[in-house]
Parts: sequence; C-alpha cells; structure tokens
Amino acid sequence: MDDFKIPPHQLSFDEDRLLALIKATDKFTHQQKLKILGNIPQMKQWQIDDLLADLESWKTDISQQKSDETTPDTILEELNKKAVGQEEAKKKLVLAFYEHLIIKKENSSYLKPNLLLIGPTGSGKTFMVSELAKSMNFPFVVANAAGMVSSGYVGTRLEDVLTRLYIESNRDISKAESGIILVDEFDKMIDGSSHDSVGGVELQQEFLKLIEGGVHICKAGFDRDASRVQLKTDNILFLFAGAFVKLEEIIRKRMQQKQIGYGKPSDVTKEVIFQQALHEDIISFGIIPELVSRVQSIAALKELSEDDLFQILKTESNPYISSLKKYISFHGNSLIFEDEALKIIASHAHKKKLGARGLRGVIDKIGLTLKFESPRSKGREFLITAKEIANLL
Repeated sequence: MDDFKIPPHQLSFDEDRLLALIKATDKFTHQQKLKILGNIPQMKQWQIDDLLADLESWKTDISQQKSDETTPDTILEELNKKAVGQEEAKKKLVLAFYEHLIIKKENSSYLKPNLLLIGPTGSGKTFMVSELAKSMNFPFVVANAAGMVSSGYVGTRLEDVLTRLYIESNRDISKAESGIILVDEFDKMIDGSSHDSVGGVELQQEFLKLIEGGVHICKAGFDRDASRVQLKTDNILFLFAGAFVKLEEIIRKRMQQKQIGYGKPSDVTKEVIFQQALHEDIISFGIIPELVSRVQSIAALKELSEDDLFQILKTESNPYISSLKKYISFHGNSLIFEDEALKIIASHAHKKKLGARGLRGVIDKIGLTLKFESPRSKGREFLITAKEIANLL
C-alpha cells in the first residue's frame, strides 16, 4: 500500500494515525481508500475528525493487532494521553483490562480481575473505563444501579443490561461474552446500613449470578417480539463504581480500633482514608459478602485539584471544548481559549466540588452564545478571555 499518500491540506490531524487506521480497516476497498485520501484537501475539519472517529471505532481488535506489543505500560501510556491524575487508580484499572485481555486471548479459567472504583463525582471513574474500552475495542455498557431494581419490580432489569451489551457488540455473541459492564452508582443499591432494602440485596444477588458465570438469557433487542439469545457471562469483566460517602466513617472506625500506623484517624485526610479501604469495609457498608468476594481489587480515586481540571481543559481530547470547536469550525471559524480563562473555569468547578463534570456546565454557557453567532460569521476567530468567563460566572 505504498500508494497511500495524503495530499497537501490545511487541516489539523495525525497523518500517520489516519494512514495506519485506513490501511487496517476492511470497511473500504483499496480504490475507495485512495479516493478518501485524495478528497482530504476538500474536507472540513469536522469531517476529518468524524472520519478519524469512525476509523477508530472500526479498527481491528487489539488482541489481533500488535498483540505482542500490548503490555500494561503501553495501555497506561495511551490512558495517560486522555485522563489526568489518579495515578494509582489508573494502574489498577489498566491491570484489570490487561488481565481481561489475557482471558479473552487464552479463553482460560484465569481469575477475573473484577474491580471496585471508589471516588467522588467527576473524578473520572466512568471516563477512564470508557476510554480504555474504546481504545482496546471491548464492547462496553454502563448500568446505573441507582435506577435498577431486581426482576419483578418496576425499573431496569439485568436482562436489559445484557441486551445492551449484545447490541453494543454488533450482535456478535463471542464479542459480547468478553465485554465489560460498569455498574455505576453501585453504592446507591443499598441504604448503607441494611441489606434488606427493596432492590438492594435482591439486585446484588442477581449481579452475583451474572458474575459467577453460566448461561443467561437476554433479548436480541428491545422490541416486544425480539428473539432471545444465550450469553455466557464467565468472561465478562465487571467493574463497580460509586462515591461511597459513608464509607469514610466505617474506615475511620476500623482504623481507630486497630490503631493502624497512620496517626490518629481523626487527623487523616479523607483522601488517605479512602486509600485504606478494605473488602471488609465494603461489607460493613452494606454489600453482601458473596459479591464482595468476587471483587479482586479496590481502587480509590482522589478529588481532582484545580490544576488537574485545568490540565483536562488543556487536553486536546477534552470532549467539552473539542466538540464546541468542531461546531465552530463547521462554519469556517476558529475558537481559542486564553489559559487564564481556562484557569477560572477550573477554579469554579473545583469550588463547586463538581469535578470534571462541572466543566461542562460552564462550557455550555459559553457555547450558547457562540453557537448562534458562528453561523452568521465566516473566517472569524472567537477568543474567550478571562474577563468574559468572570462576567459569565
């Protein structure tokens, strides 16, 4: 494929990455690929961005592509390009994905690396899992435990989660059976003091059945007459995430009783306290022991600092600003943020204790005006200054 070349253009993208992806995909014939490359000079920025996104989603499974080069270090390196901070949690999450890859490749009885992520809102739990699943081409779905109840009650059932995983796998059973399910807001499944809340212990027991493996029945779609399919859950990776606010008190009490050498528990910061979380603390919180025993590791995420939030805004992969820039470029305009403006946004989100999610609200406010102005303009540079952000907030 030495005839694969990109003509001169005025767009901003990684040419080597595009060439590698377009060579690897089987979605186009050789001639179609050459035509796409030849049309690049006429493309707009949003079109090349969309093309790259599509090619990424179509790329060959990482277990078949450069399998000998895939190590925890290479996976971590890719994650570090997208996610800021949380170094210890990243390592545990990366190892869970790497071990899951081993299971998929070997189809062995390797102990599943199910992981529990504990951390405040906006600390990056769902984002990091989503980015890893995307980069490693694992089918991935999020199940919000706060809106779920056990079968027989009104609400989302576990069967629906498996159906979504099956659909996300393009209805490929083998892919679905090595997919990933993130149970978000897992702590909302219980009331923190009892195992007897409706939809609590019953739902936990149902999750336990899925994690233990075996064949489970789900629908092939959400239509009333959708057919049924059988999915083995033996090799599905389960990740659990939640804020677990009341867990701090439980850990402090245990530390007080055992006099662990971290100074007086009352003097230890919340950040350090959560790093000491043990399986027994999760049981005391209200998760049934049988389910906790299926979780191999616990990763605690810290509250993101102002500097962390600033670095997120500076990252090119930041979805909030990049999507706004894509909208602006669609109309032939450009968008630039002053660093001081980004620092004010980061400070605002940190003070509100909203984490990375707090950034989106501010960007949406900025975008409300820009999205009306951009179609009226052509070739304009929109500069967002610190003064504008200060007035907005």
